Amino acid sequence: MESWIRVSRNVGKVSGEPTRIWSVAKPRGYHGSVVVVLHNKCGDVIGVTAPRRWGVDGKWVIGGTHDRRAYWEQDLGVEITSRATSMKIIHSRDSDSLVTTVLRYLKESCQIWDVTVTPLTGKPCPFRMPKIQIPWPKR
Repeated sequence: MESWIRVSRNVGKVSGEPTRIWSVAKPRGYHGSVVVVLHNKCGDVIGVTAPRRWGVDGKWVIGGTHDRRAYWEQDLGVEITSRATSMKIIHSRDSDSLVTTVLRYLKESCQIWDVTVTPLTGKPCPFRMPKIQIPWPKR
């Protein structure tokens, strides 16, 4: 990944012009994200953008996108950008695991089931995952 970042100090905006993400791996792609951290003249953090996340396919994926450029912007406010003297661009690899992908598909399947099958049959979605309460230790 690489990003060209513009901080518009007089209007309070931070923008990616663009953020480029690509994969050189042939069989698979990946997800990556970028965050911009603004610092004042003392080096203190004064602003952080929300993470921006994109995915690309591997080169062997027919019809896939293995190289993309994304333009984005976020308003952090003039009170922050006017004091910014430096910034740090943080890129990270954000891979979806198979477990989170399967759980997301099951949740979406149950949402569809609830509006199509349940009204006709009265049967709940068989894929619904039980809610698990994790007991946190008391302080």
